[in-house]
Amino acid sequence: MRSVFETTVTVVGNVATDVVLRQTQEGSHFVGFGVISVERRFDAKAGDWSEGNKLFVWVTGWRRLADGAVASLKKGDPVVVNSRANIARPC
Repeated sequence: MRSVFETTVTVVGNVATDVVLRQTQEGSHFVGFGVISVERRFDAKAGDWSEGNKLFVWVTGWRRLADGAVASLKKGDPVVVNSRANIARPC
């Protein structure tokens, strides 16, 4: 069930860590991996692209999504991750 004002986040980047499949004590599968997104800007004076800010996020997926991710993703692969924002504590 989704909320009306639920925050969603989309990150375009590359898988930055190993994709690890784990299991809870109850038997549910989940996967975890890091994604890095690097801003690129065109420097008109230099006539070249340069790296800007970097964003690292940790992704957790459950059940069938976890099984699919571990079967198809590896470190370095390009990904687009779209999810609800899961904030550990309110701002």
